[in-house]
Amino acid sequence: MQDSSNKLPLKKSKPSAELLGRLADAPSTQFLISARGEVQFNDTIVASLVPGASLFRPNVRLQIQAPSLAEQIERVIREKVACLFGDFSVQESATLNRGGALLADLSQRLHENLGSLRLQHVQGLVKAIRGQELSRMKASSLVLGRRHVYLPESLNPSAVLTRLALLSVHKKIIVPEHCKPAQVLILDQQSGLSHLSGTDFERLGYERFAGRALRVDIVERVLHPTFGQKLPSHLPSLMHMFRCSEDEAKLIAKQLKLGKAPEKRGPKTNHSDEGRTRSGRNRSGGRKSLFRS
Repeated sequence: MQDSSNKLPLKKSKPSAELLGRLADAPSTQFLISARGEVQFNDTIVASLVPGASLFRPNVRLQIQAPSLAEQIERVIREKVACLFGDFSVQESATLNRGGALLADLSQRLHENLGSLRLQHVQGLVKAIRGQELSRMKASSLVLGRRHVYLPESLNPSAVLTRLALLSVHKKIIVPEHCKPAQVLILDQQSGLSHLSGTDFERLGYERFAGRALRVDIVERVLHPTFGQKLPSHLPSLMHMFRCSEDEAKLIAKQLKLGKAPEKRGPKTNHSDEGRTRSGRNRSGGRKSLFRS
C-alpha cells in the first residue's frame, strides 16, 4: 500500500528513462531492503518503508517519480516475507495445515514471530501434535531444538535483514544504517542495537545474553551434547564463540544451564536407542524424535 500520510511529501527525483526501463523489468532479487527499510535498486534508493496496517504490510513511500513502482515494491516485500518461512509460508499454509488445527496454530505463531520461537512458549503444543500433523511437521524444514523452534530459511543473513527492516519500520526502532547480521552481535554503543529488548531479538532470530546476542541456531549448537559435559570445558569455546571474557562466559553458561549434571538414566532396554522404553517414548514422556539436534 502506498503511503498516504498527511506529512509533507519528500521531494522526489525524476528518474532517467533508462532507470525506469530497468526498474520495469527488474526481478525481486535486484531490490535490497536495508535495516532501516530503505529500498535500493542498483545503489539508488527508490523508496522507503513506513508503518502500515501490520508488521508484514508496511506502506511504501516512493523517493522517485514512478507511481507504478509502489505496486512492484509491495510484491518484492511479499516475496521476501515468504522466503522467511519456506514450506511454512502463507502460500503453502493451506496444504501444510490440512492435517489439523495444531499445526496451523504453530504455523501462525511462527509467522507472528518472524520464523523462530522459544520452545518453552510452544512446547505443550508441539508435544500434542500427532498422526498426520506430525508427519507433515517432520517433512517440513522446521527445526525443533532444545531451546528454540525455528525455520532455517529465516536465519540466513538476507532473511535476518528483512526481519530487522520489518521490525524497525513497524515499531519505529532506530537501527544502524549499515547493519550486517552475524552469528554473534556485540551489543555495545557502536552496534546501535543495545536498546532492543529481549523480545525484539527473539523476533530477529537471536537470544540475548547481557552484552551479546547469539543467533538461535548457534545457541542450539552450544546446547548439543557433543559440546561438552563439564562446565570448564565449555568456557574456552564460549569465550571464542561469543568473543567475551571468562566471567562473561560463566554468566552465559549459567543462563544456558550448561554444566548441569545429566539426569540419571535407568538400565538400558533391548532397543538400540538409549533411554527409550518399549513403547518408543523416552523416559521424560516426550517423543525423542521430535527434537532435532
